[in-house]
Amino acid sequence: MSALLTIYADTSFFVSLYLTDRHTAEHRAQNLWRETPLPDRTFEVCAQLAHQHAARLGVRTLDTLHVASALELKADHFWTFDGRQAQLALAASLKTR
Repeated sequence: MSALLTIYADTSFFVSLYLTDRHTAEHRAQNLWRETPLPDRTFEVCAQLAHQHAARLGVRTLDTLHVASALELKADHFWTFDGRQAQLALAASLKTR
């Protein structure tokens, strides 16, 4: 049995679906995603990430909320065009794009 690949895409990816930018064509061609509500512990994990990494990486609340969401949703990969979020995702052991 093959492993399920789970990917969390932050809002910078979804903006490209609705507003034309340099990434729009690539993500519309993929045509796959599923909306999921945030798990109960997401805000707790967000606060933990902020405490552990915010000062060193310069991440903000929304950055930590996205990464916490990916972790709590059991994503394997974290897709973002935001450099700080990518650094945080790597620090949280997620694979980035």
